[in-house]
Amino acid sequence: MQWIGNSLRRIWDSLFNVPTKLLSESSTNICDWFGKQTKALSLNWHNLPIMVLQRWQYLVNIGALGPEYARDGKLILQCLIASTSPALLEVVNRRFDRLAPEYKGPLTFYYLILSEMFMTNPAIAEELVAFL
Repeated sequence: MQWIGNSLRRIWDSLFNVPTKLLSESSTNICDWFGKQTKALSLNWHNLPIMVLQRWQYLVNIGALGPEYARDGKLILQCLIASTSPALLEVVNRRFDRLAPEYKGPLTFYYLILSEMFMTNPAIAEELVAFL
């Protein structure tokens, strides 16, 4: 059973390590769209521009980063939904449902969970991360 945990961790780490800057969407090469720096969404959600996250989610959805990202993203989204409390899920779904379809996926869903839980103050999030 440990291999399942390791596999999910690998998927999570690869999918949720996101670029921090959008350079240009005009290039035909998606590698030119974003800056080189990436950060973990879990720890840096409050510093990442939502527009960058939405564009990255779009590329995941269309399989531009590889078919495994699109497949794994669907699995992670199901896990996120299943592990979210009904009250939080209701609030997050109200915001998630307003997104354009191309921007819906695990990255934006997770961002919305984090922003709902910790939006009041990023310092609270830092204290909780330190506690955990």
